[in-house]
Amino acid sequence: MLKVILGFTLHKLKPRLNVLGYYDYALSLATGLNTIMVPKLVANNFLKSQAKLPVIDHKNRDKKNNFATNLRFVAYQDNALDSNAKKVLKLDKDGKRIKIYQSITEAADSRSVRKTTMEDIVMDLSGRIMIAHWTTKCH
Repeated sequence: MLKVILGFTLHKLKPRLNVLGYYDYALSLATGLNTIMVPKLVANNFLKSQAKLPVIDHKNRDKKNNFATNLRFVAYQDNALDSNAKKVLKLDKDGKRIKIYQSITEAADSRSVRKTTMEDIVMDLSGRIMIAHWTTKCH
């Protein structure tokens, strides 16, 4: 819930789920209806601004998870690549699934390594398990 002071009155606003699956707030102002996306509101107030990275991305692909820890600024190209990304499986030494990451970027973030480093690990596997115990999963 968002609290907004307009004039001398405190208004409590409830977020709504828009047609794209994101939460937003709608404010009716004298100039018309103004919509504020929750991810943008959170990122602009809690993340370090990155002028060269114009898109706010949900790391875990969950549009409803708007915690600052799940948001990051990315370039348009990176955001488009992640939307068509292959899933990445993390396996234990016996080949049992530990976790499914929705993209290589998400897997890289979980290990605090660069995306290209994770791509090298995953792509070298060619669908097989390696000592790092990572493999890819197609949609």
